[in-house]
Amino acid sequence: MKLKVCGLWSIGKVMTKLDNVVREMLFLAPGETVSIIGPGESRNLYDYLINFFSVEMIDYDIRFRDDNNIICKDIVFDEYEPGEIIVNYACEKMWPLGKLFKNREFILIGDDEGHNGDCNPITSCEQLVKQNNIVEVYDTRIIKRWQGQYYIVHGIN
Repeated sequence: MKLKVCGLWSIGKVMTKLDNVVREMLFLAPGETVSIIGPGESRNLYDYLINFFSVEMIDYDIRFRDDNNIICKDIVFDEYEPGEIIVNYACEKMWPLGKLFKNREFILIGDDEGHNGDCNPITSCEQLVKQNNIVEVYDTRIIKRWQGQYYIVHGIN
């Protein structure tokens, strides 16, 4: 059982607006194990979540191979079994995980900035729902970025 304590998040490291939205969505999730995929600069979220969930971070970027908190694997191509809840911070950079992992709860995040390496450009929440076979949508959000927008979908496939 997760303990939800008012005011807990006011201590420690600064959370981004995106991290706060993800945190809010996670605390509505019934699962106990969370896999954070492609956390990039959102690694602060891990420090908060370990008090409430069994959490792991997965990133294929070899810059993180010496980080004890990050499992350095490619979630699409390497053999790996993620947790009950999958938070994907990099939907624009990979094959839709909802096609690979079934009966999971997802928090899917993609942006429309079109960076080099974005093989799956994201342009709407509806696109994330369709690509990942989400059958029950709990929440959708759009957050403005400096050159585009984040599209966020919370749901189950």
